[in-house]
Amino acid sequence: MDIDQVFISPTFAYKAGEHNYLGAAVILPCSALPPRIAVIEPISSNPTKVTNNGYSYSSGAGVRIGWLGELNHVLSVRHWQSKTYVSKFSKYGGLFASKEDSIFHPTLPVGRP
Repeated sequence: MDIDQVFISPTFAYKAGEHNYLGAAVILPCSALPPRIAVIEPISSNPTKVTNNGYSYSSGAGVRIGWLGELNHVLSVRHWQSKTYVSKFSKYGGLFASKEDSIFHPTLPVGRP
């Protein structure tokens, strides 16, 4: 299966001291599912929404906030990303097992750049 995706993330950054930086971004994912011939029609829960229905689009939103700075004289980075909700591909509901909207799960990485 081929899914085209783009993530647009307008970002704001702020210097909060000599060695500390804060940032925030809105995450705007956009996806397109092109028409393809699928061999799963016979086993799909919705065989009319599997193939040849034209392009289907989805979009969504999430947030990321972060910090870059010195912690005990070591350069460190922390950021948190919210759960990013994405709408369904309405024309291809028979391809996916879940009846819910898609999501990109939240993350909380910690480390050194």
